[in-house]
Amino acid sequence: MPSHQKPEGGAPDQKELKASGEPAAKAAKGSSPDHKELAVPSEPGVNDSAKGSNKHAGRGRRDVFSRVLLVAGLVLIVAAIGVAGYLFLRNHNVNTAYDQMANIAGMDDPAMVSDEKPIDWDALKAINPNVVGWLYLPGTGLNYPIVQGPDNEFYLTHLFDGSSNSAGAIFLDYENTPDLSDPVNFIYGHNMLGNYMFSEITNFVDPSFMAAHPKIIIFTPDRTITLDVIAAMRCKGTDPVRCIGFNTIQDFQTYKESLDAYVVTGDTSVLNGASNIFVFSTCKTFDMNSRIMMIATDNSKNDSTS
Repeated sequence: MPSHQKPEGGAPDQKELKASGEPAAKAAKGSSPDHKELAVPSEPGVNDSAKGSNKHAGRGRRDVFSRVLLVAGLVLIVAAIGVAGYLFLRNHNVNTAYDQMANIAGMDDPAMVSDEKPIDWDALKAINPNVVGWLYLPGTGLNYPIVQGPDNEFYLTHLFDGSSNSAGAIFLDYENTPDLSDPVNFIYGHNMLGNYMFSEITNFVDPSFMAAHPKIIIFTPDRTITLDVIAAMRCKGTDPVRCIGFNTIQDFQTYKESLDAYVVTGDTSVLNGASNIFVFSTCKTFDMNSRIMMIATDNSKNDSTS
């Protein structure tokens, strides 16, 4: 049999299928569609689904982030309200406690204090025997008793009556003599929001405030000391400003001259003839290492020969 002759009843070869108008692709159409036909209609649907998923995922992440920010913001607001409430309550309690001290001492109206109507020192000493004076700045709310502790720490966290409170008290340096007769007398107090305690001292860096408040008064059991405000200073807690005793007159003079480096308002040249200086010290707001100090002198004890 010649090799090119097809056997009877056999399947037509590829050439005959093409000739009869039955392409191989069409002949197979009745069975499953080829890969190309599947890919073309299904591809857009698959891509849209992926894009939609990405969009939903991105939106979901943004929603979660927004919720986190919202919760964090609410937490901060609640915390701020809590802190403000605590400070308000603390300051209110402190102010109430010191108002009671003023009433007991007869200092609820300081302008009325005189030789005929003195401060009731016995009543104050019955509450705290460490009281050494009363400080009053006319035209302000600075109107507090002065105490002296065994160190410069106790009255940072205790009120005049000895109760524990972060507002503390106005106190004389523990190394000063209680009668306030040293060449330099340091008096401390906290700088509290709301014009409590020594917050008024910070205002002396403003020349207009200093001009409006040229006098500060200290009442003691023995005398009334009217001080002239001369300057305000800014310094660090580590600066060599605190000095209580001096070996010689020249040492004292050198110290007075050194204060000029820290002055921001006023004129320390007035100190040249001063023999009794008062330094009122407080912290700068939110900076515990910075100090604002006001300097005043007792001109009744000036030494014109120094």
